[in-house]
Amino acid sequence: MLQRIIFRNELRKAQISLLHEIEPTDKIAIIGGGTGWILTQIPHKNLEIDYIERSEQMIKLSKIRSTNHHVNFINTSHLQEDKKYDVVITPFVLDCIPHDLLNDFVQEIAKKVNSKWICTDFNVDDNRLRSKILTKAMIFFFKITTQIPVNKLVSYFNVIENNGFAPKTKVMFVNGFVKSQLFVKE
Repeated sequence: MLQRIIFRNELRKAQISLLHEIEPTDKIAIIGGGTGWILTQIPHKNLEIDYIERSEQMIKLSKIRSTNHHVNFINTSHLQEDKKYDVVITPFVLDCIPHDLLNDFVQEIAKKVNSKWICTDFNVDDNRLRSKILTKAMIFFFKITTQIPVNKLVSYFNVIENNGFAPKTKVMFVNGFVKSQLFVKE
């Protein structure tokens, strides 16, 4: 509710802005997709999708969504050991990972991706005063409401790049405060 008041529909637009990069034969992992609304936005039909979400309540809400895909709902925050994916999608996930665990989390994902990573998150490289104030307010709000153990936001996009991915297409939203970026494995 708060996100819609502050950001209107821009966060959703950001999350779907690069889904056209998905190919009809791709095996996909969506990590932290929340209520599952993004499942209805995935192009093509009959794709294999692992929907990885640590919240049991969000998994229940996601299962209600009607899709044209083969979705495997997985209640955890880690990728399956024996799986590889053509595309991994992380919509506003990396900002929930504590700074000291972020690189390990990204490395874990990087091992499972064959080709593409679509990341949508807050652009901490946006140094405008408005963005800094908004970032501090968000961290405070989410600490109180969700108990997410994050004290600051870091440059997630740089961490992905430092783990073997080349940045490709990027799209900015909310006047540069939110970024969606396609990375391709080098």
